[in-house]
Amino acid sequence: MEFLSHPYPIRPRPVDGELFLGFVLRLADMNGRETLADLFCDFKSLRQSRCFFVRSDDFYRVLPYFAKAIDMSCTDLRKYFMRDGLLHEVASNTFYRTKIGKPVFCPHCIAEHGYIKSKWLYMHINHCEVHECKLLHACPACGAEQKWESKLLHRCTNCAKPWADVAIVQVALPAYEQTLAKMSTTQEEAYLEHLYHYVKFSMRPFDATYDKYHKAIEHLQDTSKYFEYAHLLATLEYVRHDYAKHRKRRFIKDLRSESINKLLTNLDAPLHAANDESFSLNFPAVSKEQPSGKIEIPDAATYKILTVNRMRQHAANDNRYHLRWEDSQRLLSMSRNTIVSLIDRGVFKKRTHATSSAKLIAPALDELVELHSRLRTIIKILPTKPSFKTARWSNLGSYLGKKRTIAELLIAGLNREISIYTSSSVEDFMIEELLFDVGELERFKLSA
Repeated sequence: MEFLSHPYPIRPRPVDGELFLGFVLRLADMNGRETLADLFCDFKSLRQSRCFFVRSDDFYRVLPYFAKAIDMSCTDLRKYFMRDGLLHEVASNTFYRTKIGKPVFCPHCIAEHGYIKSKWLYMHINHCEVHECKLLHACPACGAEQKWESKLLHRCTNCAKPWADVAIVQVALPAYEQTLAKMSTTQEEAYLEHLYHYVKFSMRPFDATYDKYHKAIEHLQDTSKYFEYAHLLATLEYVRHDYAKHRKRRFIKDLRSESINKLLTNLDAPLHAANDESFSLNFPAVSKEQPSGKIEIPDAATYKILTVNRMRQHAANDNRYHLRWEDSQRLLSMSRNTIVSLIDRGVFKKRTHATSSAKLIAPALDELVELHSRLRTIIKILPTKPSFKTARWSNLGSYLGKKRTIAELLIAGLNREISIYTSSSVEDFMIEELLFDVGELERFKLSA
């Protein structure tokens, strides 16, 4: 890429809230360039797409070229788009729709003001709060998706329908978008952190665990229902309670096990990870008013939003049982090394990472439930007054020393070579509640 020998004859200035890619389009339009490729030709370069992600390395690399092209300091030009970069960090790469390379826009705003707002490309924004209408992904006249070309600032890039001729179809804005419209910049950033925490549950309400949905922006054009439910989860305790209850019932039904209540309750920890008391104090403007009518849990978004690795390691009908390593370790009360030993010995399936056969995938929830079912058939309830001393799961290491591992002990129990006890009903237990006869432990250790 090369600097222009002279600045462009027409040198527009960015508008507060303008999308960086939209500003580049405006620059192209005012200087007679129809496409981005035409504009990059002026810089002796092929079109580059990564440079439009604010705060990416490519953004910083091309910024000096555009700054000189409009006779503006690089520092001053960068200031217009830093807010975009701050919001980008809230939900990492899932925040922007620009990753799919397709415009999302309000035709009425473009017709009136002639520029593209950056907020239209945020994943949580689906409406224009000025005209109270839905943002468009395609031309309402011909149905064609739009291209990043300079004529987008005036008309459809396919059929040339002027945006000024498009009728306004007003709709009610979701509560969370109304809330955002009333907030200051600082409040908005903190609120969005909270909202994006809960939207992971909303998009896939009956998954066992939640991580980034790397493909969400490619497969979900309208995210309103997911963020609206996330707003309710964030602001109303009874909604979180009802959701957790429905979620547990679904797992019990699908996994066909009535004896996993404690296991499933532990799965709800991330749901309550956000401090709603702090949220209430910091966001008094957020409405806590209970909505009228029944609150429906959204249908799960397509499994195509999941990470490639997760889709490859689980069939389409069981990828929702996927767990991260920290989830499996917490639910099993085991170290990662112990779980790996159980995988090596065939207690759990061996799944490897899509990019490396040396990287193991954690056991899934259905496998943990199956282990619980196997243990339940062999566990003995501890007598009220046992005639022997017992050791708890948590301090087995001090009894086994270096001669035996906890994985070996558990396998011996599954093979009925050693007794496993619990002090309460075996219908519902956690592995951390298991008890062992110290005498048997000593004999087991010496048999190594």
